[in-house]
Amino acid sequence: MTKILQKANDFINKGQKRSILAKKNIIYSFLIKIINIFVVLATVSISIKLLGAENYGIWIVLAGIITWSNLFNLGFSNGLKNKLAESLAKDDFSKGQYYVSTTYAFLIIISIVIFSIFSLIAYNINWQSLLNITSLDNFTIASVLMIIITFFCIQFILGPITSILEAHQWPSIGQLISLISAIIILLILFLQNGSKSLSEYAYLVAGIPVLILFFASIYFFVTRFKSIRPTLKKIKLEYFSSLSKMGIAFFILQLNAIIILQTDNMIISNIFGPEKVTEYNIAQRYFGLIITFFIVLIAPFWSAITDAYTKEDFNWIKRVMKKLMMYVLFSCFVVGLMYLVSDWFYVLWIGESIKIDSKLSLFMGIYVIVFCYVSIFAHFLNGVGKLKIQLIINSIGAIINIPLSYFFASTSLGLSGVIIATICSIGIIGILTSIQTYKIINKTADRKSTRLNSS
Repeated sequence: MTKILQKANDFINKGQKRSILAKKNIIYSFLIKIINIFVVLATVSISIKLLGAENYGIWIVLAGIITWSNLFNLGFSNGLKNKLAESLAKDDFSKGQYYVSTTYAFLIIISIVIFSIFSLIAYNINWQSLLNITSLDNFTIASVLMIIITFFCIQFILGPITSILEAHQWPSIGQLISLISAIIILLILFLQNGSKSLSEYAYLVAGIPVLILFFASIYFFVTRFKSIRPTLKKIKLEYFSSLSKMGIAFFILQLNAIIILQTDNMIISNIFGPEKVTEYNIAQRYFGLIITFFIVLIAPFWSAITDAYTKEDFNWIKRVMKKLMMYVLFSCFVVGLMYLVSDWFYVLWIGESIKIDSKLSLFMGIYVIVFCYVSIFAHFLNGVGKLKIQLIINSIGAIINIPLSYFFASTSLGLSGVIIATICSIGIIGILTSIQTYKIINKTADRKSTRLNSS
């Protein structure tokens, strides 16, 4: 046992500093995600029992709508991650503090704007008609949305702490913060008796993460990140300009991603009703476990690639990309096994009250594989700041996704047609971004046409 532990320790601590840090983060993140998987599965099961299948479907749709509010940070959190990682690579902590302070100032302004807009329009939209909801009156739906948006706006302001952790190549700590929130939510739900209203559920599920993120932010800025903590004196317009160039690009990328990945629930609710959203979400959660682990694997490499690219260490980047492709191949094998046992697992997890079509499971598995493939190249291009080509490619995918979803869903494919449309959309993105990635690695890409001016 001692020899095994010694070999494991030698493997972890072998290689360049960024490689060692990446390996440690992957190990820590895996442990966190294994716990998180059980927490999420238990939370979904308990939530369906407390809310009912239809109300849980409504919750998924409403929470998805609020995801659109994340667009209003104009990608500043991702822009901050890249800019701060570049500053840290050069040991320029003063410049890093300017970026951090300016980002927080901007997000406070945007969160106020978001809250004000939602407050004005939330009760004037016919949500019942838009989302095909008949079990709740329009006032109740709008009230739940306002609860969610209030907490999301606060979380919106506190969110950069996770980007700062990622810029330091510590994504596992950000995941630990999320896990703590999830465990607290699960424990509170577990202690509940009887059914829950959507309003009560919204206060709990949206409020706890904000509270945990608040205390985490205070802790890190008082201790480890004291040298870059935000101050009024460090808010500078020139740094806003630098962040906004990259931030607007990330904003458009986020918009495209949300159109492709987050409109499915709204489309399903509109066509089939909220109960089908629950069925779709169960399959998505199950196969999404692979995405959860895959993101754990690749998350540490975003800022590590930024560091390597800044220092022109292309040999390291090539080795990393080959390893990540091996992870995709392994995910294919795991998805196949998950599909074979999916019917058994659904019954064990949810019971027999909700039936999941095997065809939906099949295409959800294919979607996961394609998503993992695309994620490798998206992380690389984001890390090196090559955003222009992504803007074009992702916009094409976003444009075709919604009409394709309605078209396929209206055929005999039914519910499966929605995920097939998503597969087509991100598949196009994967093919074109992979070509661009290998051009950049081999130094054959047109630098002017692919790099967004973000300095």
